[in-house]
Amino acid sequence: MMRLGRRGFGLGGVVPLGRGALSVFMVSSLLLSGCGKKRPPKNPGEPAVEEGATQPVDPAAEAAAMDAALPPGVKVERAVALLTTSNPEDTARARELLESVVDAQPDNVFARYNLGVALQRLGDLEGAASELSRVTRADASFAAGWLALALTERQLGDVDAALRHLRAGIVNTPEDLDLHVALVGTLRQLGEVDEAIEEAKKALRINTRSLPLYDEMGRAWVAKGNLDMARFVYEKADQMPGSENNAALQAGFGRVLYLRGDRYASEYRLKKSLEIDPNYLEGQVWLSRLYLDDHNWPAATPLLESATKLDPRHTGVLIELGNAYRGLGRLEDAQRVWRRALELNPKDPLPHFNLGVLLGDDLKSYDDGVKEIEAYLAGGGAEATLATTYIESFKKEKTRAEQRRKQEEDRLRRQKEREQREKEAAAQKEAEKEAEKAQPESPAPEQPAEPEPAPQEPGSPWGPTQPGEGP
Repeated sequence: MMRLGRRGFGLGGVVPLGRGALSVFMVSSLLLSGCGKKRPPKNPGEPAVEEGATQPVDPAAEAAAMDAALPPGVKVERAVALLTTSNPEDTARARELLESVVDAQPDNVFARYNLGVALQRLGDLEGAASELSRVTRADASFAAGWLALALTERQLGDVDAALRHLRAGIVNTPEDLDLHVALVGTLRQLGEVDEAIEEAKKALRINTRSLPLYDEMGRAWVAKGNLDMARFVYEKADQMPGSENNAALQAGFGRVLYLRGDRYASEYRLKKSLEIDPNYLEGQVWLSRLYLDDHNWPAATPLLESATKLDPRHTGVLIELGNAYRGLGRLEDAQRVWRRALELNPKDPLPHFNLGVLLGDDLKSYDDGVKEIEAYLAGGGAEATLATTYIESFKKEKTRAEQRRKQEEDRLRRQKEREQREKEAAAQKEAEKEAEKAQPESPAPEQPAEPEPAPQEPGSPWGPTQPGEGP
């Protein structure tokens, strides 16, 4: 069964914050006229340049020099603008600007927060956590700092630290709904479903129309196994303003309907989520699953291919994409994505099972199929009985295949021997004919001459007269 990636607060929630309108800078150049003295070149072979003439300038170096001369507040605004592009080079430049600001103004919480965002995006999670910790110590009421710190700690693998920061943020900023949503999602992902539901109820007292909270509560009821309550929550949320434009809510509702077996309503909600946001990952994944159930491989494949581009490390999507490829007969592509899933998560045995079935059933490579399914069992695969059945089946099929191959070899050998005998017999017959043709022809034997008939004597008109007979 496909396992969907856990939702909840993701690192996409860390956003740069800017103050005021972004300044627009204009740089004028000074044009010098007249002919001055020639300045000798610095390096041999370099052409002499007239003094006062404009020199070639590296655009990047010129931009860096211009940025360095900006006031601290403008530097922060410039850095925030760079962070909105999601370009690694822009992010690196933003980090440099922000580092220069916090060096000059260590107490600038706003600049330090954005520096933490830049470091997190550049993969320096330890550095990001350090900067964001200083933010929360300097200003405990800065809710975005607590949330970003919790996200970074979660990415570092310290879930307990993430929970502590979320709870601390709520203590200091109890009205901030983003922190409440993140706390509910984290508790749900940790399996603390009852606590997650209670926290969602508390948070809804702050804002009874918070769609993200309804969504998280609905997901918590799904995790608890109560699909009726989950549907009730989503139906209530669907009556709130803005629900028709909320891709996450529509996709979550579609997922609940799918799990309840209401396929038509599920398809409607999932398609609606993708109308709102064509790149919404969960909508793509669950709609593709609905199509996979119908063996509608052509409809499922593009959705899953798009999902893998959005999240290339989502092994659940890769596994299902392999299933779609196999359904289309694209066996090489199926193997490729399943092996990629194993590279990303070697501890997940499911790709081994899928590879084993493909190798054994489709490619008739029984030994390779058995090895993959044995790897599935060794990795703790849950479907042990089914896996054992496949192994036994492949071994039997291999034996039958060997018997069929031997029978075919024997048949071909006998046929070849028969054809050889027939060929030899035909050759012998042809040789005999040739031998007959080579012998000289014998003269035909003389035939004995027939005696001439004796003349008849006159006799009675009634026939010949015997001696002694007369009229």
